[in-house]
Amino acid sequence: SDKTTVSVATGQMDYYPLYLSIGNVCNTACHAHCDAVVLIGFLAMPKNKHFKFYYFHANTQVFRKFKKQLFHSSLAHVLWSLGPAMTAPETVLFSDQYY
Repeated sequence: SDKTTVSVATGQMDYYPLYLSIGNVCNTACHAHCDAVVLIGFLAMPKNKHFKFYYFHANTQVFRKFKKQLFHSSLAHVLWSLGPAMTAPETVLFSDQYY
């Protein structure tokens, strides 16, 4: 996943897009589009080169730990809403007569 730059009303901010693979794609669609994914969020990149803090602390153990914790807590927050559907599956008949 490549970084995406967003500059609308926020200045120059970089994010990493977070995609989720779709598992309920029929065979014809799956063969036509091998990358059946959906965008579920953006992960922030913890850096700001405008502050002196970044230059002095970017490669320290504390800052690396901060980046790891930010990444994992961001993933947990985004994926938390999917928890109920993953623990109690529901069988649904779609309009194309596939489950």
